[in-house]
Amino acid sequence: MSGTGRRDGRIRPVVQSVVRAGALVLVWVALWGSPSVGNLVSGALVAVFVLAVFPGGPGRLEGQDEPRVRPLSPFRFLGRFVVELVMSTFSVAIAVVAPRRRVREGVVKVRLRSSSPVIGTIVANAITLTPGTLTVDAEADRVRGTLLYVHVLGLDDPESVRASALDFERLAIAAFGSAEDRRRLRTTGEPNP
Repeated sequence: MSGTGRRDGRIRPVVQSVVRAGALVLVWVALWGSPSVGNLVSGALVAVFVLAVFPGGPGRLEGQDEPRVRPLSPFRFLGRFVVELVMSTFSVAIAVVAPRRRVREGVVKVRLRSSSPVIGTIVANAITLTPGTLTVDAEADRVRGTLLYVHVLGLDDPESVRASALDFERLAIAAFGSAEDRRRLRTTGEPNP
């Protein structure tokens, strides 16, 4: 029985790589628009290159950091992101149109409750993609959670920036977080900066 378990442990990564390569070939062929032999061969070459240069995928993160996608939660995360995007775009547009108004800017420290690199990356990118905010640095801390430094244009209230980032984190954990992230979110209070 232990021999079967070891064999399954060696086969699973190969199967996952073949599935990922197949998905990349399908995307490549879809981008070119026709399933010709040339597109299939060039897609296979591109897939091998991409998998060799970027060998990510399941098994690359520690178990507690492996993301789990839940069916409806990504839509809530996307909805919140769109709301933030529209509101911040409006704020930046006002700052540009009314240049006489002094714009206060600054960097705000935001301590996330999750220490997962997946959640940290999702939150940092969501912050950066909204106009007027930019994640300038991130520090990983396995015990206390990821620390983000966020540059804010039009900084009126640092606490609202933290609250918005923590709301992004809560939604990201609901959508993509591991079981450990969800447990940590339930058991921890608001982090200190």
